[in-house]
Amino acid sequence: MRDNWYMPETPKAEDMLGIPISNFFSGVKAEADIYIRLSETKFILLFHMGSLIDMKQVKKYAEYNIKELYVIKTAYNKMLSKQVSVAGMIIDSKEVPALKKVSIINRVADGVYNAFSKKGFEEEAFENAKNISESVVNLVNAKPDLAKLMESLNGIDDEIFKHSMAVSFMAPMLAKKLEWNRPDTLQKISLGGLLHDIGKRELDPKILKKQRSDLTYEEMCDYETHPFRGMEILSSMNSVPQDVIAIVYEHHENSIGQGFPRRLWDVKMHPMARVVALTNVFCELIFGSINHPEPVSMKEALHHIETVMGQPFNKQAFQALKELVEESNEGA
Repeated sequence: MRDNWYMPETPKAEDMLGIPISNFFSGVKAEADIYIRLSETKFILLFHMGSLIDMKQVKKYAEYNIKELYVIKTAYNKMLSKQVSVAGMIIDSKEVPALKKVSIINRVADGVYNAFSKKGFEEEAFENAKNISESVVNLVNAKPDLAKLMESLNGIDDEIFKHSMAVSFMAPMLAKKLEWNRPDTLQKISLGGLLHDIGKRELDPKILKKQRSDLTYEEMCDYETHPFRGMEILSSMNSVPQDVIAIVYEHHENSIGQGFPRRLWDVKMHPMARVVALTNVFCELIFGSINHPEPVSMKEALHHIETVMGQPFNKQAFQALKELVEESNEGA
């Protein structure tokens, strides 16, 4: 936290206007100096113009019942008209307050954050991942087409929905460990993780209730179309970045060319898809899934991927995952 928040000249209350906190996103550059109001006359400079907004800092002031951040009146219109970009998708600031509510995705996200908090990840890595995930949740809530997609997936199978949220949280943590630090890159990976199974909404729900070993040949062929179906769904939405679409299309590929639907090798896979593909399997193992009904520890999940599956994923990504686990309480 900064030591120089207090301005030499404290702004006067009559010169300030408040903007709802829901209009702000982590990882977005401040368009003006942004303040927190501590009393009727006292303001603290929180973010300088041009610096990246970090909502984790804002939340540390929760005891002050903060609902708004403040800017100088002359910057107010500029802030309200600002169209922020999250994961490469534009959000008009006016969209967020109207749709900011306790949605299905908010409730599921809270449960996932709680589940991951018990895994004992290093605090900074956990908080960074949570901030990224929250910005993506805000994005989905602000985009009716995305929100409807996720609600439809939840209507088919709430476990798939929870799994998607878990991948969305974990994937940017892994990417960060690979030293991918651009906010838009991490947000795209998180959004791709959230949407990776969206193609399953077009499958027969009976298929989704079966373990893969119990599927008929025809059912297996149908199941393996869901990445393609997801790609088609998102391609019809002009605003979704191509990187996110590639993640959805390739999340079942692997480095040895034995994935689906295109049997791609590592060098042919989108770099972000390599991260999500590994995270997808890891989350299935540690939280349980139709194919792995009994959740296992993170160390057991690594062992399963490495020995039972033969470690078919990108080597750098797997090494980063091992380091994350080793740095957690479980790996200590």
